[in-house]
Amino acid sequence: MVSFSIVWKRNLNSQRVELPRDALTEQQLCQIKDGIKDATIFRRLKDLSFKYTIPVSEMNYMRDVMMFDHSLLEEKGTVKKLIHGIVIETVRVGSNDEDLFKRDFREYMAGESKRREVALSLFRSMVMVSQKVRALSRSAVYKLINKSAKKLRVKDCWSSWKWRDQDCGFRLATCLVESDDSFDVESVLQEYTTPILMLVDINKAPMVRATVLKLLLVAVRSGKASVSLGLLSLVGSNIGARSNVVHSLAADCIIEIMFVMNLKAGEVDVLPLMVNLFKALKLPGSEENEYLMKCIFQAVSVSEISPKGCDLCFRELIHILVCQRCQNPEFQKNLVQSLALLIERESHDFTENRLVDILGRCEEMVSSPIDDEHGFFLLKSVVDNLVYEVIASHMKHVWVVLFARLVNNETAQFQQSLVRFMSFFLVRHGIASLVDSVNSVHPDIFNAFVRDCWVPHMKLINEVNEDEKKTE
Repeated sequence: MVSFSIVWKRNLNSQRVELPRDALTEQQLCQIKDGIKDATIFRRLKDLSFKYTIPVSEMNYMRDVMMFDHSLLEEKGTVKKLIHGIVIETVRVGSNDEDLFKRDFREYMAGESKRREVALSLFRSMVMVSQKVRALSRSAVYKLINKSAKKLRVKDCWSSWKWRDQDCGFRLATCLVESDDSFDVESVLQEYTTPILMLVDINKAPMVRATVLKLLLVAVRSGKASVSLGLLSLVGSNIGARSNVVHSLAADCIIEIMFVMNLKAGEVDVLPLMVNLFKALKLPGSEENEYLMKCIFQAVSVSEISPKGCDLCFRELIHILVCQRCQNPEFQKNLVQSLALLIERESHDFTENRLVDILGRCEEMVSSPIDDEHGFFLLKSVVDNLVYEVIASHMKHVWVVLFARLVNNETAQFQQSLVRFMSFFLVRHGIASLVDSVNSVHPDIFNAFVRDCWVPHMKLINEVNEDEKKTE
């Protein structure tokens, strides 16, 4: 006897049959190809949508015809057929979506498939037509969300297929946030999304949770959701989820909430959030998660971190900087910027061990054409924020590394960066400190460098600065 689970899996993976070529006449197919708007073809495709999968080109055609002739949506049952026959059937997640969700969180978050993108575009276009269509669209969305809302509160209900309806409803609700000013976003967030984000087991219903976070993100960005410290805490708790998609979207959402709230230093204790963010960075697949690291940078930027929080951040960030050879440029950029900001804030209480670790990694980065930009950025932060007495004993080795790179792997970009760095050092700590520290490598090497490198590159650097001013 075949089990229910096997039958269900077959049904879940099965798709509607593709639209047969003979479902439309050759003349109709040519009209679609040529973009000739025909209400008869629109009606024919609408009726076929309950039996067949409508191709992307035909969906685009239906949208264009519908927008050309709004009266088509006034015909009895048309809106319902479009929503249920095309939009919901296309937007509802399938087994391929589940596989991608688990396999590649960046690709999953990057955007929808072409079919789903066109179906959502069709839905948005419908919503823009009239108040009547908007009301029908909102009703369809609420039915999807309500259909399974009560059952979803029951223990272990997430193994049921019903969650797909709610997920689809939240996806369409995101479209309404963008397209329908009459949509009551706040009530949906309070009544339906908050209970999901508050589930005790943060690893329950990961796909629905991710869709809810995307809905919240869009609502916050569009200014249609009230932000508060309570919301920040609620979303922050989801950073602990095992799913890469969930904790990445939660981090992205926190960035937006903090930006909108325009938090001032000391308004929020970010230590619990930081703990969760660094834990998430240790989860498989998220070791170089740019969303998490950007969230760390945002939290450091807007918050007055306690001494305990600073110790945690320095320890974790320096460990990543020293022990990982980052392959993700966006991740490394935010890592370096976070450290630079911490150096600026904690310059009065900077330990020798921290300085040794950071300078050691800086020296490695400036030795590489791939990482030298980040290395100079971090060196500049050290030189800018620490008094000369703290860095003096380390500068000889820094110059040795920089001059070795200049001799062994010279590039025009590196020469310019080195001259900029030395100019900055001169302004910050004075000519005497610069000359003495450089000449500690070799007597009179400073004069040789000025003659052979600094002077020849000054004009080029000035031209670069003028170009940067023009583009501002």
